[in-house]
Amino acid sequence: MNWLRTDGLEQLDINIQKSFPVTESVKALFRVDLLNAPNNQVLDNPGTDPASANFGRITGYVNTPRYIQFQLRLSF
Repeated sequence: MNWLRTDGLEQLDINIQKSFPVTESVKALFRVDLLNAPNNQVLDNPGTDPASANFGRITGYVNTPRYIQFQLRLSF
């Protein structure tokens, strides 16, 4: 169990969408989702097990890398 306290996780997620009329009864919705948009890395806690080879080392990240997702939706 890691007993160290760290900063809270702050991550900027962005959603952009635009609706387009295709015909009178058909509408298209284009959407882009950016998770962790600026791609900031938040480091994990250092290892606290004195018997481990990774004692005092930071070996990972808490947040996810940047993900970009595109969506196209047709409504009729």
